[in-house]
Amino acid sequence: MTISYNQLSPQARVWVYMANRTLDHAETTQIQQLLDQFVAQWTVHGEPIAGYAQVCHRAFIVLMTDAPLSGCSIDSSVRVLKTIEQQCGLRLFDRLNIAYRLADDETLYIGSTEQLRQHLTQGILPDAVKVFDNLVASKAEWESNWEIPLLRSRFACLLPNTSSATVL
Repeated sequence: MTISYNQLSPQARVWVYMANRTLDHAETTQIQQLLDQFVAQWTVHGEPIAGYAQVCHRAFIVLMTDAPLSGCSIDSSVRVLKTIEQQCGLRLFDRLNIAYRLADDETLYIGSTEQLRQHLTQGILPDAVKVFDNLVASKAEWESNWEIPLLRSRFACLLPNTSSATVL
């Protein structure tokens, strides 16, 4: 059962999956249709789940629900994501990729953490980079900590001359 974003509590569980590239308009439409179909029939132990799914910034798939889930209901969401991967030629489960953009630019860049580190070290990118932390776990955390300045993120260790331990 599909619900609106505003109907979710701040404690709603969130899963963010990032594509290995940006999506074109047709892919975004196709994926959103698959997500809408999935959420409309998503269940836990045969009971409908009130859920929300959205393609964001032409690169992220976000699933949210307040419902307590079982292993089977989580597995069903993974199956639909695997279907999307196959149909669109994407990788959605590569946790070594990172998405970022400059503070004054809407252009989304997707690459490896090593590429980001190299660009920062070489001065190609300023320190005022915003990164997306796809490990946020709740709606409240997603709203406040999903896209944040690199300096405030768990990726700050990628900055040159940073002595903090790597947490990647």
